[in-house]
Amino acid sequence: MKKFKLTLLLICLLQASACSTFYGGSTNSEGEQSISASPTEVYFEGEEGTVTQYTISFKNRSNTSYLLDNIAFVDNDCGAFSIYNIEDNDGNELYEAGDNLNLTIAADTTIYIQIEFSPISCEQTEFIATLILYYTEDGVDKSETINISATVVPGLVEETVECDID
Repeated sequence: MKKFKLTLLLICLLQASACSTFYGGSTNSEGEQSISASPTEVYFEGEEGTVTQYTISFKNRSNTSYLLDNIAFVDNDCGAFSIYNIEDNDGNELYEAGDNLNLTIAADTTIYIQIEFSPISCEQTEFIATLILYYTEDGVDKSETINISATVVPGLVEETVECDID
C-alpha cells in the first residue's frame, strides 16, 4: 500500500506541470476537463469473456509537437486491458497494436486511443488500472496518466462439455 501511495504521489507531481489533457464529458466556462493534481478517472464495465472497446481522447495543448513513444498499463489485473489502436480526428489509424510506437502529435491536436477491455474469469471483479502515456516535448521526457476504474460482470453463458459415448 505504501508503494501505491508513493507511485500515486509521483504521478500527481508529474501531471502538475503538463500541458496535455485527457478529457471527456462536458465543458464548463473555463474549457474542457483537464488533468490537475488528481488523475482523471474513467469507468469501464465488461462481461467476462467479451471484448468491449472504449475510446480515450488525448489532446496536446502545447504549442510544440509531442513524440509519443510508449504506452503502459499499471495494475492491469488479469490482463483485462490492451491498446487496440490510435486514430486521428478523421478516423485515420496512426498506430495499431503490435507496431513500434513512435507517433508525433502536433500542437493543438487530439488523438483517440482505442482500448479493449476483455475481462476473463478472475478473483478481482472491481479494480483500478492506470494508463500511462510516455512522450517527449522539446527533448524533455514527460508522461500523463489516467486511472481506469473497471467492473467485471460475471459471464451469463454457461460452459458446456461434450462427452464421448462408450
